[in-house]
Amino acid sequence: MIRRVALAVCMLTLAVAALGSAPEGRKAAPAFALKDQSGKLHELDKLRGKVVVLDFGRVICMACQQALVDLGDIERQYRGKNVAVYSVNLGVPPEIVKRFVSEKKLQYPFLEDPGYEVTRKYEVRTIPYLVVIDKKGRISRASVGHSPEFKKQISQEIDRLLAEK
Repeated sequence: MIRRVALAVCMLTLAVAALGSAPEGRKAAPAFALKDQSGKLHELDKLRGKVVVLDFGRVICMACQQALVDLGDIERQYRGKNVAVYSVNLGVPPEIVKRFVSEKKLQYPFLEDPGYEVTRKYEVRTIPYLVVIDKKGRISRASVGHSPEFKKQISQEIDRLLAEK
């Protein structure tokens, strides 16, 4: 069983589907308005002018845990630089999420999508699923899985998007 899971994770990592494209070829990111665990509302429309990194996953998934910790590093690296990092919790009880966030010292918001409406809009089929949205609200990159190059690839994408006018 463990080998099958490890194989599946490796296959997902190898099957990263990047949608990065020239700015004129990007499609609009679906709007979202989700609350974090403290009840604060976060809306994509209010994030124009920022690069948004939006993760979909579960803190009980090993590959998701690795991605979430790496996103914590990315969030710290870009804090104060017009970058917003979020994770959309997919069905894990809030107390488990809070414990994970506390243990890993993560400081970015974990959003709740109780009816999975936003998850469906983003066509999430496999986790971890990461979307990078440019400053104009368009999807620049969507990828599945986690790899050792994750932080480097996402950082390069963020840098490229921050440099765009």
